Amino acid sequence: MSCDLILTHKPDQDGYIRLRTRHGKRYAHDLAWEEYHGMSIPSGYVVHHLCHNKACKNPIHLELLLQGEHTRLHNAREICKRGHSMTPENVYYCTTKTTGKKQRLCRPCSLMRQSHAK
Repeated sequence: MSCDLILTHKPDQDGYIRLRTRHGKRYAHDLAWEEYHGMSIPSGYVVHHLCHNKACKNPIHLELLLQGEHTRLHNAREICKRGHSMTPENVYYCTTKTTGKKQRLCRPCSLMRQSHAK
């Protein structure tokens, strides 16, 4: 089964579709998972895209993972979301301002973002 995309909304800067609800903005894939399973996402869990398409809301392409497991899964990736190899020379680390956690980032993607910001 193919990805189910919302074509009426533009993805955010990270590639996710966010929808306005009466409880504030929510990710479309989270809402789709909750509707399909008939329950809220439990605390400590996140919805993971098996298809690696962040804009997809097909519930068959979504699975629930513990936050730590999800983080480890993404940190183990050998390529970034734009297809760059995550080799030591293409990777750098920084600490997020909001959570203080260390992130592994793609250097070519960062350079692309900087050039588009100018």
